Amino acid sequence: MNHTANQTKAPSGFMVNSALKVALLSVSTFGLYELYWFWINWNVVKEKEKTKIWPIGRALFSVIFCFPLFKKILSEASETSNPKKFTALQLAFIYIFLSFLGILPNPYWILGIMTFYPLMEIQSIINKNAKTEQPKAQNTFFSDFSTLELSIIVIGSILLAVGIASAIKG
Repeated sequence: MNHTANQTKAPSGFMVNSALKVALLSVSTFGLYELYWFWINWNVVKEKEKTKIWPIGRALFSVIFCFPLFKKILSEASETSNPKKFTALQLAFIYIFLSFLGILPNPYWILGIMTFYPLMEIQSIINKNAKTEQPKAQNTFFSDFSTLELSIIVIGSILLAVGIASAIKG
């Protein structure tokens, strides 16, 4: 499994990335980054458990498969890295609820953009767990945005602003 140069794997194997990067890329790609995020983390599960799951299918149907992934990530997190702010079930419910808001008519579909929120929570737990497991390596876990990521964020933000403006104008 290849990660980009700006991403690292935690000792647990899950992708370590800043929660802000997850949020910005999720919003600016209109949710496509979420598919990548799920795909990477399901690949980790497949490798660790030596199962025959299909990570791309689980990413494409993330609304169905978010709970099992969230549960696996939270179960591996140590007590110090998981403050028990949310359970896997609560985060899955929030993700599913926000995903379905995206099919609402103007201007309410805008709320569907918030699907990044539960992923930010899970990503924060992955990151905290990685820092707990390897405290000396924590500086390598977070990196700046790549040129490609910045380009995607700028272009996506412009397109999103146009979409929101047209939704508000009706």
